[in-house]
Amino acid sequence: MDIERAMKIDTSSFHSMDLKTMKTELMTLFGNACTAGEKVSQALHERSPKLHKEIRLDYDPNTGRHFFKAVTSILTGDVILIEKALVSQLVTHKSRNACHHCTKYCEALIPCEYCPLLTYCSEECRKEAFNEYHQFECGLHDLSVIDQCAIKLLVKLTKNACYVKNAVKYCEELKNISETSTRELWNMEKLIVDNFMSILDLSTSMENVMAYPMRKHRISVALAMLLRKQIPNYIQDNLVDVLGLVNLICRASYIADTYHFQDDISCIKREHIMAENIFRLLSFTTHSCCANTVHTIEKDNVIVLRAAKDIKQDENITFNFLTTRSCYKGFLERDVLWKQRTGRACECEVCCLKYDFDSKIKKKLDIPEEVRKHLQENPTNVEYLWELLKIINNHISEPCIEAEVIKYAISDAYRGIEEPVSILNLLA
Repeated sequence: MDIERAMKIDTSSFHSMDLKTMKTELMTLFGNACTAGEKVSQALHERSPKLHKEIRLDYDPNTGRHFFKAVTSILTGDVILIEKALVSQLVTHKSRNACHHCTKYCEALIPCEYCPLLTYCSEECRKEAFNEYHQFECGLHDLSVIDQCAIKLLVKLTKNACYVKNAVKYCEELKNISETSTRELWNMEKLIVDNFMSILDLSTSMENVMAYPMRKHRISVALAMLLRKQIPNYIQDNLVDVLGLVNLICRASYIADTYHFQDDISCIKREHIMAENIFRLLSFTTHSCCANTVHTIEKDNVIVLRAAKDIKQDENITFNFLTTRSCYKGFLERDVLWKQRTGRACECEVCCLKYDFDSKIKKKLDIPEEVRKHLQENPTNVEYLWELLKIINNHISEPCIEAEVIKYAISDAYRGIEEPVSILNLLA
């Protein structure tokens, strides 16, 4: 909480007593509330990662995927999940002054000793990155960001090649798994477990989605080079066959291709630091170009997913896996992006209607003066941005550009990124 940070900064007994009193009052009012303006549901598991207990898993036999649904209604602003990224890969051309390992902002980066591919803020980060994953990609200059994510995921799955044999064996089991077993593969208890099996289980839909383009099943040139470079040691040390290792790499590549999304992880000196991220729990949300959630990437690549509207009982929990601010793109452009990613048309509510986001608010919004005043003074005031989103949701039920703008503004405000123009236009 902001109060806890203030207590650490100001240790004087006078202010400390006031801050402790304020904290007690807020905890009494909101339960386990976190940041000012955030309504954190008390229905969160006490374990980490955190997951709202009013959601359940459902199964789609057509895609072989499990997905989240609401058990009962979830209110606007309630936290749905909190988890740390499985892997996160900096987008170099969009984050020129950030360390590729810790992602901290730095204007005096040092390159890898052996290649110019990655740069770091310190010698410690350079050594850690090389030992953990960069040794597998060092010298491969044609890597895509997704290839780099797949390599990191492969390293995580095998604990830097220590558990290759176990991972290859489990991939073979998944290859021969029945639909009944696939349906029963996941339950709410298993979601909390984080190991190589729970990660590889995300690839079961690879067997079911026949429309998924064959080029996505390929081992990319970069991963093929990795395979050629590392196979002798892998086979010798772990006694695995080449085809088994190919199956493992294909599944890591599939998971990276299917569940990645790109977003800002911070903004320093007006420079946005962007990364491709893969989250395990987030993979159980359903894609929608007009999602019923809003997210924030916080410190250490932790995502916080909140309800952007009142989610009804049995409604799918949806998330926009396309590029940030995709609502500004027309249907045809979104359709091309999604087909490039998955090989099939997007089936979300707005794309089924071939919908281009536009303004649905034809008259001046009835915004309370208090909300208007606070946002005009501070467009990044999270508490009043949530109030404004509720007003728009109550005003119109159809997808509209105004609601999407507020959702992006809320996400940015939690990260300290200010884009006041769009907000002030709504208040005019």
